[in-house]
Amino acid sequence: MITGGRLQSFLHWLETWFSQAKHPDSEEQPQRPPAAVTVLIRQTLQTLPPPEAQIAAVQTMTQEAISTWQTSREAENSLVILGSPVESIEAIITASLQNWSPETDPPVSLDWPFTENLRCRDALAIPSLLHNHLDPAKAEAEATEETAESETLEEDNQDLDKRQTVVVIPALEPFFLRCIQGWEGMEYLQNLITQDRSRFWILGCNAWGWTFLDRVCRIGAYLEQVKTLPKMTGEDLRAWLHPLAEQIITPEPTDDPEAMPTFGSESYWSALAGLSSGMSTTAARLWTRSHRTPPDMVAKLEELDLGDLQSLEELLHQLPLKLDLVKPTLPGLTSLETLDRYLLHSLMIHRRMTRDHLAQSLGETERLVRTRLQVLRREGVILQSGDEVQVNPVHYPKLRSELSNNNYLIGEV
Repeated sequence: MITGGRLQSFLHWLETWFSQAKHPDSEEQPQRPPAAVTVLIRQTLQTLPPPEAQIAAVQTMTQEAISTWQTSREAENSLVILGSPVESIEAIITASLQNWSPETDPPVSLDWPFTENLRCRDALAIPSLLHNHLDPAKAEAEATEETAESETLEEDNQDLDKRQTVVVIPALEPFFLRCIQGWEGMEYLQNLITQDRSRFWILGCNAWGWTFLDRVCRIGAYLEQVKTLPKMTGEDLRAWLHPLAEQIITPEPTDDPEAMPTFGSESYWSALAGLSSGMSTTAARLWTRSHRTPPDMVAKLEELDLGDLQSLEELLHQLPLKLDLVKPTLPGLTSLETLDRYLLHSLMIHRRMTRDHLAQSLGETERLVRTRLQVLRREGVILQSGDEVQVNPVHYPKLRSELSNNNYLIGEV
């Protein structure tokens, strides 16, 4: 039986709980940094190089695959590297291989036929685009008979000493579209790779896009050597974010004056790796969500004109910024309509798209797609950069579960 005093105490506790829930940034609760500060931190995050753990993994995969191809006539002459739909797979591959030379005998040269995003407005033009950049006989077509070219190619395929060219295509997504005849470019590419064994091919793709391609054109039966980027551990994330964390995060307390300062406990980094499913881009967003402003810094930030600051470096020059960390949490996911799920699934397959390509992939009017994109962007589910949209990495774990539970074809990553 609850006495009058206990009832009064319970009601007081309940009133306090509701007040804190309704006003999470009140004086009793740690405050999140001003939105301008969070934007500056996210801009700085985008300038960080890919995590060393991923770079080392790509280089190891590449070294082993090329060495095997050079010593065995039956070895696969391609390596497909998969990542999640919210990771920049082309940035990871480029950072890993652009200024790196594999230790092979004979030495190899890396050919980068696409130095920019060359997605065609017309999906039917993709095979011609690939042919113009990749056909090994194109440059000699006017001077050499087709039969002579065929004989030369066959000789190169058999001669291990001539296996010295590696073609790198960091992202396959610009070269297919989920629409009728939209993957003919991939069919051309898979046939070219299997026929021309004198070159080794390194291809990057997100796992959802690869699953889609395997369903529609059986690409996995042609390009069988497929590797997946390793998931990031808590220690990987700590090492990757350390250069930025030491500038803006309050060090963990320690009783050892000689110990190196750490910025976040071991349990914090383990929780971050678990919630993000080991995806660096998701982890980075969750990390910024867990920042809190210490009470003694709130007034100092309010005195600054944050709107005039162009970079985090400018802010740190005016005010030493030391934020606290709270336990990372995933944001809630808004209720999705059926069209939203189709839209998000298409974005996962292509990783990022323009509105017109998205409408084409869905078979819907651009006006309707624009309307749903506006709603999803307001809810923070998608991000827009220029004329392209993509899924917000912080929502990836829940979106993956949402689409899987609704029987959408998803990737393993």
